[in-house]
Amino acid sequence: RLALSDVELEAAEIFDFAVVNDDLDTAVGDVLAIVRGVREGRADALGARYGRDRVLELWRREADTRG
Repeated sequence: RLALSDVELEAAEIFDFAVVNDDLDTAVGDVLAIVRGVREGRADALGARYGRDRVLELWRREADTRG
């Protein structure tokens, strides 16, 4: 799974939003919130929580603290 993560991180560059799949129920809720927000024209507002760069930065910080 770790080997695949490098490929997934590289692919993240083509997306506007990112979701970390640590917990399935939370990840599904996040994806649904993104879809609803985009459909409702709130894509810009979603960036504060689900923006690709923000999510990846938080994920990297958490990974660094785990060692």
